[in-house]
Amino acid sequence: MKCYLASGADSAPGIRRFGIGAGSTVLFVTTASEAEGPGPFAWLDRDRAGLQSTGATTRDFSFTGRSEVEIDEALAAVDAVWCAGGNTYYLLDQINRSGARSAIERFVAGGGVYAGSSAGAIIATPDIEPVAEADQRDAAPGLVSTAGLGFFDRFIAPHADCEELAAWHEQIRATTAADDVVFLRDDQALVIDGTACAIVTEV
Repeated sequence: MKCYLASGADSAPGIRRFGIGAGSTVLFVTTASEAEGPGPFAWLDRDRAGLQSTGATTRDFSFTGRSEVEIDEALAAVDAVWCAGGNTYYLLDQINRSGARSAIERFVAGGGVYAGSSAGAIIATPDIEPVAEADQRDAAPGLVSTAGLGFFDRFIAPHADCEELAAWHEQIRATTAADDVVFLRDDQALVIDGTACAIVTEV
C-alpha cells in the first residue's frame, strides 16, 4: 500500500517519493470542496499547482453523481488519486454513495497511490468523527457511518500550525489518546509504503 497523506498544499510535491512526476497522471478529486460553495478555492489551486510542479499531469474529477464503474475507469487511467480538502463529512458521504470506497481500495491494492490533503487525509483514517469540531456534519445529512477508509490506523489532525484551528487541536488532545492521533503541520505529510510509515517535512 502506498499512501501520501498531507496536511496542506505546501507538501504536495512530496508525492515524488512514489515516483509521481513527469509522465505521471494524478486524478485530482475536488469533491470535498463542493460543500463549501461555488468557488474558486485557493487551496485547490495550490494543491493542483504543487502536483503539477512535479511534472505530473492532473485531471480534475468528482465522485459526486458517478457510478463505481465510472470511478474504476477513471482510476485505471492514472498513477495516483489525490483527494483535496473541503468538508470531510461530504467527501466521505459521496465516496460511500458512489462506490468510490471499493474502487479506491482496489486501486490501492493494485499498486496505485492514494494521496490527499486535509479532508482527503482524514478520510484515510479509521473514523473521521474527531473532525466534528472543525467541520459541518449537516453538509452530509444522509451519512450513516463515519468510518473512514482505514489506510492508516490513527486519526490525522491536519493544519497543526494553524492558529484558527488551535481550539480544535486542543479539543482532540483532551479527548483522544496521544497514541491514537497524529498532528501534521502544513509542511508535513505522513508517508505509508507497505509496512513502513513516517512523517516527513517537505520544503
